[in-house]
Amino acid sequence: MNISTFVFLDINTVGYSAKAKSAPKITELTLIAVSRMDIVKAENGILPPFGKLSLLINPQKDIPSQIAKSSGLSNEYLMNQPIFKDKVNTINSFLELPKPVCLVARKGNKFDYKVLRSEYIEANAQLPDDLFCVDPNSLLIEERKRKVEDTTAPSSANNSILENQGLNASGAQLAGPSAPGNENQRDPSDIDEINEALANMTTNTTPRRERYTIQKIYRTVMNQEPSRSPRTDVTDMMLLECIIAIKHTFLPWADNNKRLIYNIEPF
Repeated sequence: MNISTFVFLDINTVGYSAKAKSAPKITELTLIAVSRMDIVKAENGILPPFGKLSLLINPQKDIPSQIAKSSGLSNEYLMNQPIFKDKVNTINSFLELPKPVCLVARKGNKFDYKVLRSEYIEANAQLPDDLFCVDPNSLLIEERKRKVEDTTAPSSANNSILENQGLNASGAQLAGPSAPGNENQRDPSDIDEINEALANMTTNTTPRRERYTIQKIYRTVMNQEPSRSPRTDVTDMMLLECIIAIKHTFLPWADNNKRLIYNIEPF
């Protein structure tokens, strides 16, 4: 059965580490609900009609100053916000949408859905039994790679032809066989990508896997600069825009790959 309603999910959390014995706690959650038909009719770069639920949550856990600075969500800021247990009914009421309903979260299978399930278990509450979920991260990465290849392949091919003839792009004779062709230059103002490149430097010859942020994916897929805001409503909107851009691939893929949220193991 085809999905009728897609609900885009993004969360901010505190307390996550690979060695942590307790599950991460949600500090902020946004759900954006869009009907399938509105996604089908949507034009690239134009958001369709949607419903939105954004919540700030008191995690009842210490928020390190570094995380508070980057997210804007400190213990002082969240001290008067409800705990997750008190907002379960609000979330479930929001999810009362035309069925089948499917959550959409980038890296959801590895993180967001696991955290959500853990929070519900701790609250002694239940998500809807028939709630589905998908993680489109692999689709988005492939689309980004395809766009990068489409952008760079023609110039690389042309440069190869010129180099074989001993010429550069202006028709002048190359100084030697190793003279470089035109290469894509990294924007020096892109601090995120510069920091990622520095973080990925190693002392051995084994390359690290490239890290794909929603900002990096959005920049390539949408061909425009993303927002730098870390807030969940902003990143959720960027995800929705990217999905609309690949809707002809995403919709049948989601129908065939959806799984019940209860098949996701909690933290």
